[in-house]
Order: sequence, then C-alpha cells, then structure tokens
Amino acid sequence: MRGHVLQAAGYFAVLTALLWSSAQLLGDRLPPEAGLFGRPQMAALYWAVSTFFWLLISNSDPGALNVAARGSNPEPSRADDDPAKPRTMHVYAYDRVMHRPTSCDICKIQKPARAKHCHVCNRCVARFDHHCGWINTCVGLRNMRFFLLFLIWHILIMLHGFILGLVVLRRQVVDEIMHRMEEMAISTEAFEFFNRGKLWPTTGVPLFMEMRVAYHTEFRVFTLVSVLFLMACTVLGLLIYHMYLVLVNQTTYERLRYGMHRKRNENVYDRGFKHNIQEILF
Repeated sequence: MRGHVLQAAGYFAVLTALLWSSAQLLGDRLPPEAGLFGRPQMAALYWAVSTFFWLLISNSDPGALNVAARGSNPEPSRADDDPAKPRTMHVYAYDRVMHRPTSCDICKIQKPARAKHCHVCNRCVARFDHHCGWINTCVGLRNMRFFLLFLIWHILIMLHGFILGLVVLRRQVVDEIMHRMEEMAISTEAFEFFNRGKLWPTTGVPLFMEMRVAYHTEFRVFTLVSVLFLMACTVLGLLIYHMYLVLVNQTTYERLRYGMHRKRNENVYDRGFKHNIQEILF
C-alpha cells in the first residue's frame, strides 16, 4: 500500500465510530414505521458496502504511467493493447501555460500533458487531480468515477443516519411536551389523536424551542445528528466541487495552479458538458 496508511486507517475509525454510535443510540428507539432501514443491523451492511467501495477505489489504477513512455510522447491505449505503449487512455495537447513538454526526473519518462508526479505514491499519474489520504491513493484519469461514487455513497448513509436521528429527537420532544402538559393538567387526548401513527409528529412548538428540548433531553443523539449533518454538508460540497470540475474538464491541481495564470486561464480542454462527462466518467 502506498501513501499515508494511518490516514487511511483513520477513515475506518471514523466510519466504524459513526455507524456503531448510530446503531447504539438509534437502533432500538426507532418506531416500526421506520421499517427495514431503521434496524440496527443496517449499520453492519453499510460498513460492509463502504469497505467494498474503499477497496475498489484504493486498489484502482488512477492512470499511472509506466516506463514504456521513456523518451517518447505517450499514445492513447483505450483501444490499443500494444504493451510497448503506456496506458494513458488519452493524449492531451500541451496548452503552453501550465503544461509544457517536460520529463519526470524521478520516473525518467516524458510526461504527457496534464500528468503529474505524486510524491506520496511515487509515480506519475495521467490527468492528475489530487492525492487523497482517506482512500490512500491518487485520483486521476482512470478512477475519478469511482471517487465520485465513493462520495455519493457516503453522503447517502450520512443523510440516512441524520434523518433517523431527527426522528428519534422529534419523538423525544413530543414525549417531553406531553409530559409537561400532564404536569400542568392539560388534556393530551387531542395531541395524541392527531399524531397517532405518524413517523414525524407535529408539536406546534417553535423550532428553536424543540432544538433546546432535544439538546437537554438527548444530548448524545443531538451531538450525533449534528456531526452527521456537518459531515454530510462537507462531503456534499466536495462532490459538487468535483462535479463542476468534471463539467468544465479541469482538475483540482489545474484549478489551483490556474490562479497563477489569471491573464491566460483559457481552458483548452473544455469541449462542452456532454463530451467532458463522456471523456472523464465513461
């Protein structure tokens, strides 16, 4: 395994902690209306699927350039099985702004346009986007679609845990309101009638008061829901950013570097949304 093994192990630590906490705090407190997706056993299934996606992308080829490119300009190999040619899949033109004909002093090869040497993985990667320590590999020409799928999957499971946590908090708020109504000798029959069989009962209480009750009565669940929400928003932002880069046919590395070339930042690789998606994801 290349790269930062400890950071990759941190991914499994965070994943396990969140799924275990969700199963322990939410599993036995969800109503029957939550169905199959409310069972604690789903945490084990999510862990297994997440591990599968992690293994899929961490062992995928990001577009590593081999030594066959030494001293030559690499040719595309999507439909070329000639072992004497490097497997770069695409040949990009040098834009003469960021990408010029250069050689890698470490790999001893002539780098095609948009390729970069990753000092963590110690290899040149075609259409290099970035090195991700969480998956312990680079994201490049060949595995961008796996990386996006990896992000989408984690957004879905975090939103699922977030919604289930909200259901538990909501029901706790309802129970607390009913308890206070009973203390004040207020009839709860009408309240119970309108919320009977509802997965998301109504309270008629302002949202900020509901959040305050949830914080004081279910601090651990409230914390879990908050963490899941913040993490889901973070990963969603990362997904939106990379989807934008796919649409304009640009990489993270190029996006950061183009800030140094503001007067000459025309992207010569942008061929329109449709062609960009086909080129990068299919």
